Amino acid sequence: MFVNYHITYNVAECRLVIAPELIHWHWCLYVWDFERERVMVLDPMDMPFGEHHMAKKHKLGVKIMHAAIYKNPKKGG
Repeated sequence: MFVNYHITYNVAECRLVIAPELIHWHWCLYVWDFERERVMVLDPMDMPFGEHHMAKKHKLGVKIMHAAIYKNPKKGG
């Protein structure tokens, strides 16, 4: 969950959330664009394999991060 004493704002109200991820021994980048309601994944190692391969590989990571962004700590989820 994206909540702590040093985060004094609602993360889901941000324009963008940019999160680097270390997956399979290389870095990729998840970008939540709340204004356009989309998630972009930049993965330089897998971009040549196409969108379907990248979507399959990053589906779980996106799901976990999405849940953390929208989790309400007062309601437990």
